[in-house]
Amino acid sequence: MKKKFNEIPGVIYTYSLNQFIKKEKGITLVALVITIIVLLILSGITIQSITHTGIFDNAKQAELQNKRAQIIEYLKLKLMNEQTKKR
Repeated sequence: MKKKFNEIPGVIYTYSLNQFIKKEKGITLVALVITIIVLLILSGITIQSITHTGIFDNAKQAELQNKRAQIIEYLKLKLMNEQTKKR
């Protein structure tokens, strides 16, 4: 029957490094799995917030406004060019 560590005062029990490593492997695997699950949840929330809040729609609207402004500027320059040619 094994006794617990430092069960008897003044007696120091030695344990091999392999016993400590075996205990740590399980904890490391559990920590890895929990970390992966948390990252998956966070990435899912991020992707959902990007696609459903209209960020892409806002970008498309900004692109359309930019094109409209470019067309208006082009037409103004053409008009100014035609007016200066007539004089």
